[in-house]
Amino acid sequence: YGCESLVSLVIPSSVTEIDERAFFNCTSLTHIYFGGSEDNWNQITIRTYNDPLLSAEVSYNHIYE
Repeated sequence: YGCESLVSLVIPSSVTEIDERAFFNCTSLTHIYFGGSEDNWNQITIRTYNDPLLSAEVSYNHIYE
């Protein structure tokens, strides 16, 4: 919430839900590195007021350390 300087983030494939306003007003968010497939991403429940998350580019099957 309100992370105006957040540009990218890593989301593990174990995430199944993103709560309301988790990324509200994160206006610089442009890229998400997701640990699962596109199908897995589409199964995540993304609650309201997460527009920056929905408009960011997503890279799937990202391996992170």
